Amino acid sequence: MTLKNNLCVIAVLLFIAGCSESAKNTQPVSAPEGQTLKESPASVPEVTTVIFKNDITKDSAVGGFGYRIFVVNKNDTTFRMHQPTIPAIQGNRGFGTSSDAEKVATLAVKKINAGNSFPTISTGELDSLGIK
Repeated sequence: MTLKNNLCVIAVLLFIAGCSESAKNTQPVSAPEGQTLKESPASVPEVTTVIFKNDITKDSAVGGFGYRIFVVNKNDTTFRMHQPTIPAIQGNRGFGTSSDAEKVATLAVKKINAGNSFPTISTGELDSLGIK
């Protein structure tokens, strides 16, 4: 993705975050251990997920869907994670549906909110979410 595309994605995320107090894929986040999130006293950082189709990214050979995670503050959006493939499985394969990618992204957000800066997903967790 080019810098221009990245800036467009960030601008869209900031717009969405500003327009909706309770967007479907946002949850409050606490600062990861050893780090401080930039925030003003009036803002609450949120973790936002973006589901994407791999054929429109540099990971087009992977196929399927993936997700990105951002921390959104009032004055700042920080890119956190790019996951084009299903974690914990052998090989490079994208999620079969956007819904599957969203389920795993939501689990990753819960782990970030629990203080895990770089969450890992196990095969058992994939099974419990019904991810094949």
